[in-house]
Order: sequence, then structure tokens, then C-alpha cells
Amino acid sequence: KGKVRIISVVPSLDTPVCEQQTHYLSEKNKGLDKMIELLTVSVDTPFAQKRFAQDANITNVTFLSDYRDVEFGKTYGLLLNGPHILARTVMVVDANNTVRYLQVTPELTQLPNMDEAFAAAKTLITAR
Repeated sequence: KGKVRIISVVPSLDTPVCEQQTHYLSEKNKGLDKMIELLTVSVDTPFAQKRFAQDANITNVTFLSDYRDVEFGKTYGLLLNGPHILARTVMVVDANNTVRYLQVTPELTQLPNMDEAFAAAKTLITAR
């Protein structure tokens, strides 16, 4: 609480589309990483997330694992029926923990429009 956040939800960091989405969040956020918190949530283990971040040299994104209980996925309705993975999503949460922008892609192979999420986050910063 208290910070604007962009939460990027990916099924698994070990897939090309998830990797692309995470790099986009980290590298193309137009300086937002200096003003807000960037998070990536996946069902990968914390060990796998740490390895990915180190190998990809990503230091401005906090990785959170929903591996154990998929509580995040259940709470936000993002746990897919069948496979133990989360729907590809990007959301912007304001400083009061209210979701202000949400995009769930219709296909797991489709990238969300990260630039729209960046724009939504920017409006929350300038509105403060």
C-alpha cells in the first residue's frame, strides 16, 4: 500500500512470450520504474524466478511466486482451469490497492498492451 504498481502476470518465465513481456516491463517502461513499483507474478518457483532475473539482468522488477497455493491466481480469478498456470495479464494498482487498469489476454500466446498499462500508471502518478 502507498505505491502505484504495475503487476505483470505471466504463466511461466521459461517461455518466449513471458520472457518478452517481462523484458518489456523492465526495459520499455519509459522511466516509470523510478516512480512506481514493477512486479511480475508467475507460478515459477522463487528459485527459478531468481535465476531468470539474474540471467536476464533484470534488477528493477520484483518477482513474486504464486507457485505454492496459487492464492493470487484464485483471488483475482486468474488461475486457469486445468493447467497450474495463471492467465497472461497486466494490471495497474493505485496507492490505495485499487485495481485501476486490467487487461487479460484472450490467448496465452498474445502479449498484453503494456504501453496502455504504462499510460494508465502515469495518469495515477500525475493525479497525486
